Amino acid sequence: MYLKPEFVEAAFNRFGKRVISRAKANLTRDKRRISDALYKSLTYDVKVSQRGSVEFTISMAEYGEYQDLGVRGVKGTKNKFTKSSPFKYKSKMPPVGKIDRWVVKKGIAPRDESGRFATRRGLSFAIAKNIFEFGIPQSLFFTKPFERAFADLPDSIIEAYALDVEKFLNSVIDGD
Repeated sequence: MYLKPEFVEAAFNRFGKRVISRAKANLTRDKRRISDALYKSLTYDVKVSQRGSVEFTISMAEYGEYQDLGVRGVKGTKNKFTKSSPFKYKSKMPPVGKIDRWVVKKGIAPRDESGRFATRRGLSFAIAKNIFEFGIPQSLFFTKPFERAFADLPDSIIEAYALDVEKFLNSVIDGD
């Protein structure tokens, strides 16, 4: 089946814009937009050759995958995962320094039992330990918009590229 490159490029551009805009909206709605680094890192690129081959990429900061799919802790998770996640803590806790910066950006001021301010370092360590033990909950901020937009791709594009994608994924999984 031959598709005009302009048609393919327009369809993939609509797809990319839709996925990125909804993923960004999810980050904002779910209050996961603390430093804007993940929000700003969400981009897509589409290149279509005259022969009809497509190169489509979606990029985001590395930790976006952890936020999207969640991370299981060493003691399991407090939240149910609706999708399987390849990520799990095994022996290393999250870096306390990064947690400390997050605490500052969130404006969390730790207090002890009598109401006095406690050390931020102690709070950061306690949060890191909790994350290590119980993981990071799944948000699916990216997965849900991707699946919805994929379902709305024109059938002609899906049919034309589905076999190539399936062959590629099988070769990657099999390690060929």
